[in-house]
Amino acid sequence: MSQTSAPAPYTTATPHPAGSGHHISHRLLARSLAAVGLAATALVHLVQLPDTWQQSPVLGAMFAAIVAGASIAAIAIVAADGRLLWQAALILGLAPIGGYILTRFMSVPFDKADVGNWFEPLGLASLFIEAALVAVCGDVLLVSPRRDHVSEDPHTSMAAAPEQT
Repeated sequence: MSQTSAPAPYTTATPHPAGSGHHISHRLLARSLAAVGLAATALVHLVQLPDTWQQSPVLGAMFAAIVAGASIAAIAIVAADGRLLWQAALILGLAPIGGYILTRFMSVPFDKADVGNWFEPLGLASLFIEAALVAVCGDVLLVSPRRDHVSEDPHTSMAAAPEQT
């Protein structure tokens, strides 16, 4: 009768060259990309905050909320990994995109000056960052759970199965 050790958590059939499982490296990469995307979103809106606040206090308050929320979420996603954090990051990526599109299509009470201003350089940079953030969050929330289920480690499955004699 041979002894089998308990499988290491998050292992896959294709280990990462550094020795950790592929699943860990994928998740850590996603968390790193999300943290950078959230920090960049906060920075872009922080840079625009003084002028925006002066032109429209309501829009300035929205920018301040994005700065605060994205900053907190960036720190949180580095420190922890949970579905709620990924959902918050997704919302913090989608909300500015929605606001940008809305204020370019129509005049709203808090921003009447940006209708048709689609090519504002910092706005385009922000869209790029936020779209990348949404893609990473979408991968983690929608694709990764399926990938994890399909690509289970055959060694882990065999180790957990009862030994046949």
